[in-house]
Amino acid sequence: MNEDPDRPQPSTSLRNDEIVHLLDVPYGSDDECDEVIDEDNITDDQIFARLDEILDDRNDELQQQRSIGETSVILPQEEEASIEIVQTGTTVDISTSNKYKSPMRPSLSVDEQICATKTHHNMRQYNPRKPHKWGYKLYVLCDDKGFSHQFEIYSGQTQSRLASEPDLGETGNIVVRLCRKVPRNVNYTIYCDNFYSSLLLFSYLRTQGIFALGTFRRDRIPNIPFTDKKEGRKESRGTSVEFTTNVNDTKLSMVSWRDNDSVMLGSTLCGVVPMESIKRYDRKAKKYIDVPCPQIVKVYNKHMGGVDLMDSHIGRHHIRLRSRKWYFRMFYHMVDMAVVNAWILHSTLSETKGMTQKEFRTDLGVTLCKIGSVNTPKRGRPSNDSTIFV
Repeated sequence: MNEDPDRPQPSTSLRNDEIVHLLDVPYGSDDECDEVIDEDNITDDQIFARLDEILDDRNDELQQQRSIGETSVILPQEEEASIEIVQTGTTVDISTSNKYKSPMRPSLSVDEQICATKTHHNMRQYNPRKPHKWGYKLYVLCDDKGFSHQFEIYSGQTQSRLASEPDLGETGNIVVRLCRKVPRNVNYTIYCDNFYSSLLLFSYLRTQGIFALGTFRRDRIPNIPFTDKKEGRKESRGTSVEFTTNVNDTKLSMVSWRDNDSVMLGSTLCGVVPMESIKRYDRKAKKYIDVPCPQIVKVYNKHMGGVDLMDSHIGRHHIRLRSRKWYFRMFYHMVDMAVVNAWILHSTLSETKGMTQKEFRTDLGVTLCKIGSVNTPKRGRPSNDSTIFV
């Protein structure tokens, strides 16, 4: 075997980890590498040439699997389930058959969510009202337990509408798209803030058999009969005024309530009555006092925080891997959403007290690592190590 005298000679035969460290790329299976290295009368150049062929095949497979923006994953046809990610519109629609679908709770909320990232990308947004102000923005439909059912990634592009859906503006169309899978005429309610609320949106949802409740902006109510904001600050704390209106033969209740500041709410579900009392601190009297509170405010505060609750679950435990690719951060966020959903389902269906999210993630990781492994009985005395049953 002819060898170059200037080339350093290894003291032993090349190992798989040495070749991987030298090339710094994924390599083939151990059987293939061992088959190459164990042959007799073969030069190092031939070894690297054979390895390059294996690496090219493996890299082609990895590139096909990692092309997220151009690949759609189709599950078996008999399951009638499909997951499609379209990068051009960045709309993620997850639809499954009734066999695998989690039932929706009657109280659903629509709100924004930030996938925190420092990556410089044109999809990154700034939202000062969120804990993480920079990141990718998502519109999420959650129930009052924080379980996410639908979400949409904001890309700045106008999304397509179905032929049967009216044009309610950019924010109204977001709610309509997220509510496509919500059951009709079974007393489901959509809660949203003043970024989405409009009279036409609430009227359309009511014609679809869905109630709606949310805060309103004054400029979205034409011919508003309420007092202006400056005059409203002169009113006593707890003052409420209710008006009703008809929009396309749909009756809506509009309420103005004075707390620290004037807030406006609209609903097709409830109104002011029955009034309840809540505790508020009076700075002048330096004590807590009873303040009358309309029913619409109590219901809104009780069911609106589904997306914020899911944010808090993800904020406590999430994937901390970093990558220079923007889509990896989005992929990790989707995995965190799926894990939180699984944990909420486990806690709901568990007859005893459910485990914490940290314990659930630990058991989930152990279970995934054991997939495909075969437990063979060992001979001799059993060890004292604790056994994890899956």
